[in-house]
Amino acid sequence: MANAGVCWDDLGRGTSSQLFFPPLQLSRDAGERVTAIRVTITCGYVTGVSRIPGDWWIEIRGPISAETTLSASAGHGASYLWRLETWNGSISITPYDMSCFDASAVVISERGDSDESKQHVYSRKQLKLKQ
Repeated sequence: MANAGVCWDDLGRGTSSQLFFPPLQLSRDAGERVTAIRVTITCGYVTGVSRIPGDWWIEIRGPISAETTLSASAGHGASYLWRLETWNGSISITPYDMSCFDASAVVISERGDSDESKQHVYSRKQLKLKQ
């Protein structure tokens, strides 16, 4: 099967980069911690994950209509993260069409005294990809 001249078997054969998030200021006094992340890649592929925090699960879906999504979530409150940097450099991404390549992320955090979650949204310009 091919799409825009790209064979699906070849999606992981391009130049791979590691994803880095910008600094995230969490309210440590209020017990705010990272509970989940979602990374969306357009015209690219998640080609690997080198580290997964303890008691977190991940799911990678796609590419479906040129979009690949990696979702990750903590199993319970004890495994929520104090630092988003825990994920830095662990997700490998390979673009297969630079004319439409894009990356974005949503990071979910919760405060220790509340079940309400907060979404931190990052665009391609805010995320860093390093080879």
